[in-house]
Amino acid sequence: MIAAVQAKNQSCWTGCGAVSAKNQSSPCWITCLFQTLTGNKTIGIAPMTKPEIVDSFIGSFGIGAGSCPEVPQPGATGAWRSTFSGK
Repeated sequence: MIAAVQAKNQSCWTGCGAVSAKNQSSPCWITCLFQTLTGNKTIGIAPMTKPEIVDSFIGSFGIGAGSCPEVPQPGATGAWRSTFSGK
């Protein structure tokens, strides 16, 4: 999800400098994240749309590059297992 947010407003993270742009606890990084997600009318940044946010969040749990690996859940069966494993 973070990659999608950063791709939407790359110039903000570039403006943070090399170190802060990668430091998720830096004030600049956090500002960029929230300005990109929610927008900032004062400086002309449009917010991400609901589908952009939802799709990037759901996509981070999918299959393929950039997604989370499946973590086996001991004892998980039935609907629980199929809901979270995509099976």
